Amino acid sequence: MMMKRFNSRDFLIACILVLMILLSLLGRVQVTASPDSVRKITFRTHFGTSIHSETVTVPAQALSYWQSLPHAEAVVEYQNGSVKMDLSQYVDTESVTSISQYVASLATLGEEDVADGVLSYVQNVGYVADNYTIANTLYPVETLALSGVCDDLSVLYASMMVSVGFKVIFIWYPQSTDAGTNVTHMNVGVHLTKAPEHITGNQVAYLVVDGLPYYIAETTKPGWRVGDLPRTLAVQSAYVERAPASARSLVITMSTGLQGASTITLANTESLVQTTIGMPTVTTTTMIQAVSEQNNLSPLTLTLMAICGILFLAGYLLGKRR
Repeated sequence: MMMKRFNSRDFLIACILVLMILLSLLGRVQVTASPDSVRKITFRTHFGTSIHSETVTVPAQALSYWQSLPHAEAVVEYQNGSVKMDLSQYVDTESVTSISQYVASLATLGEEDVADGVLSYVQNVGYVADNYTIANTLYPVETLALSGVCDDLSVLYASMMVSVGFKVIFIWYPQSTDAGTNVTHMNVGVHLTKAPEHITGNQVAYLVVDGLPYYIAETTKPGWRVGDLPRTLAVQSAYVERAPASARSLVITMSTGLQGASTITLANTESLVQTTIGMPTVTTTTMIQAVSEQNNLSPLTLTLMAICGILFLAGYLLGKRR
């Protein structure tokens, strides 16, 4: 009995069958991709009388990019008692401009309303008490996706306020601020052309830097307004760093009939807005590369196809020699 000769055509058919089986098995392997962060943030304008909601989407790719950047220590205390602050390295206005402009467009009662509205927004992004570390400050996109602690929220607020033209300082309190703990604190000072009139306490809190008043903005808890200062911070000395200035200037349009708090008769309203955080312009190349990799076949699939191609070519050449 004679055996049938195994020619190149048979080898090709065998390779195709093997490739189909491998690709079928590969298709059964589920690759879990990081989901986008989608959050609904509710905040107040008109000094608490108007409620708004915004849905913010942070693509997983954008979050991954910001997380991959260096996160250098933002506050360094030296043994000689000096302090170095560099919160400015985390300020990113481009990623949050659309959000801050939207909030500012709803805060129609003047600059204090804008400052309070943005503050309410940041406060409702969320404070995560078990995630505290002053050595690893987050970029604004990270905080929008993951929430944060005092320094993270302060950077987010500063970025939003600078993006609409306000002057801002970072304020660091080196002493313990929580009973029974040894945790320092940080918040923000924002310059207004006149003292805030809608604080919740009895006295407006501010610092004077280069002859300008900067009113305290406490970012960690909903309810604080610009000019309010937690009692635990009232007796403390503080270190200050100026945030980067912006070339933008905010034009504030006052709504007719809403010139003062006493005339506000608005009911609580809800306006839904969808915002998607994009990649920063400096990462265009990185984004294109990532998209290109996502649209092409996986490295494993390409490897299998290359192996089958080599085997087929070898079989074809052997078949010709016979």
